[in-house]
Amino acid sequence: MDINQSTHTAEERWIPVVGYEGLYEVSDRGNVRSLKRPRKTYLTQHGKELVLTWFEGRTLSPSADKDGYLKVSLSKNGKSKVFRVHRLVLESFVGACPDGMECCHWNDVPDDNRLENLRWGTSASNGKDKRRNHDGKPSPAFCQNGHEMTGYNVIRCGEEKRATRCRLCERVRWREKARRKRESFQALNRA
Repeated sequence: MDINQSTHTAEERWIPVVGYEGLYEVSDRGNVRSLKRPRKTYLTQHGKELVLTWFEGRTLSPSADKDGYLKVSLSKNGKSKVFRVHRLVLESFVGACPDGMECCHWNDVPDDNRLENLRWGTSASNGKDKRRNHDGKPSPAFCQNGHEMTGYNVIRCGEEKRATRCRLCERVRWREKARRKRESFQALNRA
């Protein structure tokens, strides 16, 4: 099968990348590939005779950015630009990003760029996903000191009561703070 043809298989569906038609394709599985295309070269030993060669198409190897999102570099007219893969998938399969929206991963796994895991959504809905999915990590069953983090032992704190603290650890911290305050007061009275 020619790599230039858009294919529709049960495993993976490929369509052109918006703005890079004829150069790159993106799949519903989050893969990006370059297409076979002509490249012009001049050979000076033949008196600058135009010789046509080809860029071979290949699947691109994405790299992860500091947040774990996969990115690829696409070139057109001699200029390269870096894109996050999840945006390429959504823009090619769904359409341009509506105003006030951002790319959301249903499961909050930044390198899972399958079409069924992506959608355009608001920042608030993306935040709800993160809370629902615990930022991709299971909620802790125990605090750092080994106390169980359930029921009465959980203190909700922060502006929106999203953060949690261990009540037993906080009680120890409060007692230690009160003890230090008492000792400093007693030291002042002795002097």
